[in-house]
Amino acid sequence: MPAEIFNDAEGRMMIRRLVAARLRRVSACQDGSVVVEFAFLVPMFTFVLFSIIEFGFVFVAYGSMHFAAANTARQIGVNSLTAAAASAAVKSKMPAWVSNAATVTTTPIVNANPLKSSVRLTVSAPVRTATPLPYFTLAPSWILSTSVIVRQELPYDG
Repeated sequence: MPAEIFNDAEGRMMIRRLVAARLRRVSACQDGSVVVEFAFLVPMFTFVLFSIIEFGFVFVAYGSMHFAAANTARQIGVNSLTAAAASAAVKSKMPAWVSNAATVTTTPIVNANPLKSSVRLTVSAPVRTATPLPYFTLAPSWILSTSVIVRQELPYDG
């Protein structure tokens, strides 16, 4: 008997009405809409959060690179550190995650007047190694670089 109900036109019309009524109730119900919207927004919020964290790590790495370069260049400028020991001195003042891949270059700028000679210290590191998290692995090969020029003091003969 139930199969006969669905075969005639009235039975099909009744099923359509039941399905339409149920669809109206489901579409009017908004109980799960917040969860669905949250599921769509979570990846975007996560991306923004980790981008902020990564930018912070890169900013800290760049700041420490510049501080280490300025401090070491000043030590070279006042003749308390040799240019050969500059790389180890700079890397010891930087975070471990960026110091391993950093390159340090010391260039003397010699002038005919010894009072105007100076030293340039350049520190460079790839952005991918400037953060301990592997979030920038898809980034292009950006290079963080800082350069400091300090006047070379004459040795004190006193």
